[in-house]
Amino acid sequence: MTKCKIGIIGFGTVGSGIYKILSSEVDSHPILREIEIVKIAVKDINKERGIDLDTNLLTDDPFKLINDPSIDVIVEVMGGVDLAREIILKAIKSGKSVVTANKAVIARYGEEIYETASKEGVYILSEAA
Repeated sequence: MTKCKIGIIGFGTVGSGIYKILSSEVDSHPILREIEIVKIAVKDINKERGIDLDTNLLTDDPFKLINDPSIDVIVEVMGGVDLAREIILKAIKSGKSVVTANKAVIARYGEEIYETASKEGVYILSEAA
């Protein structure tokens, strides 16, 4: 079985939390072993993150993740609305499914995003507390 390769866009509290969960080998669910983080888009590559992280994973260009054919799923946790919408729609149109925790972008553009995902035959999954 091939691993599901993901790109994370945004590496604040939520993005770094996702990274910690997916890269931890302690008490991890077996399904997490089938997921590989390929790239992480951040605003500032040189920022001190206080986390053990392979810096080769980092880029400051989120569109590199969208254009990378090896990435299956984009995890958008950058926040904001307009740029997030653009990134989500481009990812969908590139044939990638998207997972987002961005309530604002879904509230404002959810109908457009879900319709585009349906048309392109990919998934848009959202979760927010």
